[in-house]
Amino acid sequence: MAVHTICIGDGIEYLVPPAGARASFLGCAGLLIADRLTGIIDGNMGPAETAGFLASASPSVCVVSHFHVDHSRWAHEAASLAGVTVHVPVEERGYLADVDHFVERCGLPDRALVAGWRDWLTGVAGLKPVPDAVSLAAGDRLDLGRTVIHLIAAGGHSPGHQPYWEPRSRLLFCTDIGV
Repeated sequence: MAVHTICIGDGIEYLVPPAGARASFLGCAGLLIADRLTGIIDGNMGPAETAGFLASASPSVCVVSHFHVDHSRWAHEAASLAGVTVHVPVEERGYLADVDHFVERCGLPDRALVAGWRDWLTGVAGLKPVPDAVSLAAGDRLDLGRTVIHLIAAGGHSPGHQPYWEPRSRLLFCTDIGV
C-alpha cells in the first residue's frame, strides 16, 4: 500500500501511513518537505512501506520528533541511506543510540517484562540503534532552502518531544500532541 500525502503548504506534504501501520504502533504521521534539500519529519510509514517511501523521497535530512517506537523505528533505515543526516531531540539521543537505553527508560512496572519488550522492539518493530544521530535542541532551526523549520520545546509527552514551526506557511506540526 502506498503512502498517502496531503498538501498542506508550499512544498510541504502531510504523510499519512497505511491504517494497519498506525493501528499496530508501527507507523506514524509525518511531514515531507521538498525544497533545496528534502526533509522528512517522522517518516515512519510502517515496516513494509518505509524503505520504498525513503527511496522515492530521496531525503537529505530526516528528523525523529521523539523516541516512541512509532516515531523512531524508521531512523535506522533513513541513516543507512547515503547522504542522509538523521536528527533527534538532544534529550532523546540516547534512546536512538542504544536499544538497551531505550528499554531501560521505558518505565516497565515489572522487570520480568524487559526481555519481552526488548524482543518486540527489535523483532516485530524492527528497532535498531542509530548511534550517529545528530542532536537538535529547542531553538535550533533546520534550513532546507526557502523552508526553515524552527524547533520548539514541548517535553512532557517524552523528555525532549519537539513540535516544528514553519513561519512562511504558518504551519505548526505537533506530532503526538493533540490540539
